[in-house]
Amino acid sequence: MLLSIPFLIIPVIIYNGIAFFSGNVDESMASAVLPTMTLVSGGEWTLKLGDLILLLALALLFVEILKSTRIGVTSLLDHILSTVLFVVCLVEFLVVEQAATSVFFLLTVMTLIDMVAGFSVTMRAARRDIGFAPPG
Repeated sequence: MLLSIPFLIIPVIIYNGIAFFSGNVDESMASAVLPTMTLVSGGEWTLKLGDLILLLALALLFVEILKSTRIGVTSLLDHILSTVLFVVCLVEFLVVEQAATSVFFLLTVMTLIDMVAGFSVTMRAARRDIGFAPPG
């Protein structure tokens, strides 16, 4: 049952925690800089907090797509909860001022991809598991 909870809820909760407990969400996502790395080319790469949240979300999206290959009752619950998470993120993006950022928009798109991929992979796997007897 615990595995049915969409893992993408973790970066959404982290984002909301930062957005609602810091003053300016745009400033928090862009100004909180993690250590800068100097690349071989001489350029400097700066990873910001918003980038780190998106990196975490991409890794969890991969896990979610792997989870969608399961077939059974838990798979159905997983799809329902993924759909609920997408709807909550979409409504939050449209209605809540703190969620009107590119980082949250991309999190919402990832929840959409999770939802669509989950249904698509499950239907594809179910079709493959159904065997039909030859006519005649």
